[in-house]
Amino acid sequence: FLFRSQPQGDVKPIAKALLARYGALAAVLAASVEGLMTVQAEDSRGRMKGIGAETALDLAALHEVARRVAREPAAR
Repeated sequence: FLFRSQPQGDVKPIAKALLARYGALAAVLAASVEGLMTVQAEDSRGRMKGIGAETALDLAALHEVARRVAREPAAR
């Protein structure tokens, strides 16, 4: 999902930083927007990149969608 929110460049460093901070994808998605925005990682050019407000809100929205889908019975 990060590649859609951050279309320019490699998102692997920030994804690894998120997993290092929170330990699991479920914990990343459940993290607060403010907490997500504190995560930073060095890109391939040595620049520090972080999670902006829009990306943090996208991850929060993905978490909410996943929670709602998990509660609903699958329609046939």
